[in-house]
Amino acid sequence: MNGVDRGGYTGDVIKQEPPVFARVRRPGKYQYLQLKKNRKEKGRVKQQVIATLGRMETLIRSLPRFSQQAFRIITGKWFP
Repeated sequence: MNGVDRGGYTGDVIKQEPPVFARVRRPGKYQYLQLKKNRKEKGRVKQQVIATLGRMETLIRSLPRFSQQAFRIITGKWFP
């Protein structure tokens, strides 16, 4: 464009995905953690389940182990 540097921008529209959020679902005795996103269907907003991560009590029990593994991955060191 007349020698103007556009910083690599080609004019294409980039479609941005809606943000993902967490929800707790209680279908009965247990609670489940789900990842969801909103989408429009026939002019109305609907929630779409992206993933069910598991039962809340199981996830809560595994947090210390997950924290140690995340620390090791991020730093390359064993958890103190």
